[in-house]
Amino acid sequence: MGYLQKDSSEIIATDSQILKIIFFNVKFISREIAPNPAKAVTTIFYNFVNTKATKTIELMDVLGRTLETWNLQDSKGTIEIDCSKYANGQYLILMKENNAVIKNTKLIVK
Repeated sequence: MGYLQKDSSEIIATDSQILKIIFFNVKFISREIAPNPAKAVTTIFYNFVNTKATKTIELMDVLGRTLETWNLQDSKGTIEIDCSKYANGQYLILMKENNAVIKNTKLIVK
């Protein structure tokens, strides 16, 4: 799953009619989490397009507290999360370029 992005502040729906009009102005960013829901361990698969940007991924709880932050050097890779140290519930994973959120998703720990 991915989203199309014109710049770090505007996400565009992946509607085929929109793609035909603005495809030449977009870049593709992706981030997948598997398994989700997770019991013991889950893996984030990430791919940043902007290789020159400061890249981070954050894990937050439902109260907005940052639980873990990964400062990434590589534009593409994986992060393994030990979910056993977190209580059952929902968490938010934020993908950021230059401190701007470019994608987020929920992680469910069971």
